Amino acid sequence: MKILPQSIEKVRKAADIVEVISEYISLKRAGKDYKALCPFHNERTPSFTVSSSEQFYYCFGCNASGNVISFVQNIENLTFVQAVEKLAQRYQIELEYEEKPPQEQKALNQEKEKILALLKYAKDFFVNNLYNTQEGNVIALSYLQERGFLPSTIEQFELGYSLESWDALLQNALRMGFDIQLLLKANLISQNEQGKLFDRFRERIMFPIHNFTGQVVAFGARTLNNNKQIAKYINSSEIVLKNEKGETEYEIYVKSKILYGLFQAKKSIKQKDKCLLVEGYADVISLHQAGLTYAVASLGTALSIEQIQLIKRLTQNVILLYDGDRAGVKAALRGLELIITQGLNLQLVILPDQEDPDSYLKKYGGIQLEAYIAQNAKDFVDFIQGLYAQTEHNDFQQYSQVIRQVAYILTLIPDEIVRQRYLQKAQLVFGQDAQALTTEYNKLLLKKQDESLKQAIKDALAIDNLYQVRSFLEQKASLLGVSAKTLFFKYKHAKLPLIAQLGLSKNLQERTRFYQTEAAKFKILGIEVTAQQIQQSLSSNTETQLDEALLAELQNIAETSETEDFQPLSPYEPVYKQEAICLKYLFQYGQQKVHPEENMLVYEYILEETSDIQFSHPIFKQIIAACRMAWAEENILTSEFFLNHPEESLQKAVRHLLLAPYSLSPRWASDFNLNPEQDNPTWVFDAVYENILRLKQFKIEQMIYEQEQLLAHALTPEEQDSLLLQIMQLQKIQQQIAHELRIVIKPKRL
Repeated sequence: MKILPQSIEKVRKAADIVEVISEYISLKRAGKDYKALCPFHNERTPSFTVSSSEQFYYCFGCNASGNVISFVQNIENLTFVQAVEKLAQRYQIELEYEEKPPQEQKALNQEKEKILALLKYAKDFFVNNLYNTQEGNVIALSYLQERGFLPSTIEQFELGYSLESWDALLQNALRMGFDIQLLLKANLISQNEQGKLFDRFRERIMFPIHNFTGQVVAFGARTLNNNKQIAKYINSSEIVLKNEKGETEYEIYVKSKILYGLFQAKKSIKQKDKCLLVEGYADVISLHQAGLTYAVASLGTALSIEQIQLIKRLTQNVILLYDGDRAGVKAALRGLELIITQGLNLQLVILPDQEDPDSYLKKYGGIQLEAYIAQNAKDFVDFIQGLYAQTEHNDFQQYSQVIRQVAYILTLIPDEIVRQRYLQKAQLVFGQDAQALTTEYNKLLLKKQDESLKQAIKDALAIDNLYQVRSFLEQKASLLGVSAKTLFFKYKHAKLPLIAQLGLSKNLQERTRFYQTEAAKFKILGIEVTAQQIQQSLSSNTETQLDEALLAELQNIAETSETEDFQPLSPYEPVYKQEAICLKYLFQYGQQKVHPEENMLVYEYILEETSDIQFSHPIFKQIIAACRMAWAEENILTSEFFLNHPEESLQKAVRHLLLAPYSLSPRWASDFNLNPEQDNPTWVFDAVYENILRLKQFKIEQMIYEQEQLLAHALTPEEQDSLLLQIMQLQKIQQQIAHELRIVIKPKRL
């Protein structure tokens, strides 16, 4: 079904991009725009920019870009139509369609809305039971008051009570017009083998579970019966609506994708820039009442990546607060690996034995608990080492497991600089066993990188569009910390035998033409291959899958190819050149002031102005990251630091930069007939300013090119409209930069 363009435009104009994106991630004002850590890739420095005036977002790190509709589409993993419908519902806009929606889709939409309405009704029913029935007052409300919950807290979390009756909710819901099938799908009633229907929740405190936007999607329920045969807690089952093909259309409630209390806590998490992660419903409620309003809990299951990503939208800082028993420690160990993998800053706090957050708060209060957290929060190195300290010191088997566990977790950290810092700390903590730790870490890291390289090549081989292959391999090279050249080289030598194998089924003339066509395709990747080379790549082994021997051979060839002199490795030469010039200025003029009357150094200015740019060249990324870290510690790294660096590749890179024939723009001499060094006291600043603008200009060009490639393969009119709008927005930014540079860019006809 296609939404009319005028309806899409209504939604786009009504939905403020800053307001919508702020619901998902924490934005900070930067001049007239807003900045944040990109939600679409792991990063330490904000490169995600949102323009309020242009109603557009773009990321210099991963090149993600678009408008409010494409953001919701990508962050929620929706189709274009679903994203428009979600925003239309939020801003109460009635959509018009070119044709009526298919009957099945319309029925699913109505069913979803009915289930949500039924769940809201059930919540109101349980709340009414709590306050307005004798059973609810005597049994449930008195219990909550004994637990120390204030009326305002009970109201905030919409706590309720399910009556002892077998079918109180069932009968009331039927009178309100809800049907039995809907009640079954919403998990509010059950049916036994004899066909008898009864309420799923009876004689229990009810905890409504809200999604990110505040809709009730499920319930947790605690019994007040002391019978040990009855489960203390029961929860709603998952609610997923599927079409006739069995494909999922709507996920109303999936417990691994929701955190209890997040709807109530999200504002506080953003303001305080931290999230406190606990285990139980009551813990969350007690913590909020005590002033720790940034607390959330997983829904009685192990922490999931989806739940961590929900937190990541709001903050990079997570504190795991678990009970002091063995189960609490195990839960903390399970959670920390997932959190570390997602690139978040993690601290762990274990409460004293026999304590949980609720019991600790009753004894000492919120202020004392916050002080306890501040004093006892540990990173994973200290936490794991501390667990060993509680065991027998002559348990060498246990000690070796501790070292292996720390080494393994180190390899999970996605940011190389952060990983190195933690490695240095771990080496200090383990003292005389630091070498054993480093050896184990290096072994695991090499194994992980080797597996990642294999997977990257396999994934690339599965992509048909070579433009997408190029973009994929460049991104993977950056993430894996290897050169794009290495991955392109491996891809070629893995792809050629497969192409040759496909050609065997053709006759000689067809085969020759086929190989010539395939060789021409490689030029898209900047790889020179002849038809004869494809023919020769077919070995006696016709196995089409990559094996260990082939990958080992490719690795050896790649390592040999890297021994040549330092060369530009980026397939996109203009970006490489501007990155090189930027770093040259950093070292050559970094100690000078940007202006005779100001105290800021060129070094500081460059690092500040490029904070939202992720350099594409792997070696340049290492250099700029090291400079930024030193600057954060109020130090300045000079070229001498890198010229004496133990890594030969960094030495070569900086030597190449300092000797490279990049000079200040000749435009000043031609346009103004002046010698910059003699006639312009701010000539260094002007040169640096122009270089950074050009670097951003070429980054935008890359983004436009990639969007154009996607446009060429867009399957639906909606996708085409969205991509066209993104390209026009990028071109507008490009024109603004061009105006600053005083150059003319002719807009392309789309």
